[in-house]
Amino acid sequence: MENTTRNTETRLRLKAGETQLQHALAGTLILVQDGSVWQESAPRWLGEEMHVTRQRLEAGSCLRVEETGWTRLTAERDCALAWITLADEPGLLALLLTRLRRRHVRENRRLAEEVKRLRMLLEKRENCR
Repeated sequence: MENTTRNTETRLRLKAGETQLQHALAGTLILVQDGSVWQESAPRWLGEEMHVTRQRLEAGSCLRVEETGWTRLTAERDCALAWITLADEPGLLALLLTRLRRRHVRENRRLAEEVKRLRMLLEKRENCR
């Protein structure tokens, strides 16, 4: 039997300073095609306090919404976004996202080691003078 459910894609344009509140299902993808935007998650309880995560997304960025809820988008500059709600969580997408996260962590560790090594070299040179 063929899967007849489809992903839905909504295109948004926001002017600098414009804010829009959107309801997002878990797994929704926010793709920033042009400009930059601040994204705020739905408020969540963390201990005894409400906590909102806020992150800046630039052109070429993609954010996967982890939990269903309201999200606020505020354009830092004029921007164009694609809002993609996935019909089903595809196994391949989940696998690719996991691999990308692992690669990102490994790359950050490698860069941190490289920075540490370069700082040590710089210290040696300065101490030899």
